[in-house]
Amino acid sequence: MVEEEVRYGAIGSHGRLFVPEGAGSRPGVIVFPGGGGIGEACYRSARRMAEQGYVALAADYYGGGFRGKDLSDPENGRRFAELAGDAALMRARATEAFDVLAARPEVDAGRIAAIGYCFGGAMAVEFALSGAAIRAAIGFHMVLGPLTLSDAGKAKARLLICNGTRDPYAPLEDITAFEAAMRDQAEARWQVNLYGGVRHNFTDPDTGGDPEVFRYDAHADRESWNAATFLLRDALGS
Repeated sequence: MVEEEVRYGAIGSHGRLFVPEGAGSRPGVIVFPGGGGIGEACYRSARRMAEQGYVALAADYYGGGFRGKDLSDPENGRRFAELAGDAALMRARATEAFDVLAARPEVDAGRIAAIGYCFGGAMAVEFALSGAAIRAAIGFHMVLGPLTLSDAGKAKARLLICNGTRDPYAPLEDITAFEAAMRDQAEARWQVNLYGGVRHNFTDPDTGGDPEVFRYDAHADRESWNAATFLLRDALGS
């Protein structure tokens, strides 16, 4: 596997590309990190995608490779609030990541998906709601509040949300609102997987903070990854 630092976009994003060994044009996957910004958890996920045979881009939606400690960090909180409160900006940042991945000679630009964690899940799904030419969008322990649900009918991608039932950042009313919006779309292909008793950040073995809020869950991690990789194989034809 080849790892390559990639600078792109109007805000000088610091992405990292993971390319599997072997020649040929491959499907691509954009990996959006959690609300703290790009870091090792995002790289780990992108690396796992490359091990599955995809060209994966760990995307930097804050720019400059910014990585905050958590949202209590004032600068992290400012950047998060700016982006989460502006759907057009979310879509523009996602488009920059898509364009840089689609332009790579190793990538089949007609077979690209997006996945994300926490706020990164919202980035992936919001990009799909814009009508973007991606095949699938997947969110793990994702926040749903920023989504433009009035655009549900524009989504061409298959959608998958994998969340825990005890995640305070994804309350039941947000999940219910998402389901209601999608049910109105006869052509939509979407799925919500809920893991009972599971908290926020359940895919990250290194998660910290209050264990009543943030807690790794090996079962939910494994099951959600299996669901995601199955969907990607089906949607990307790989």
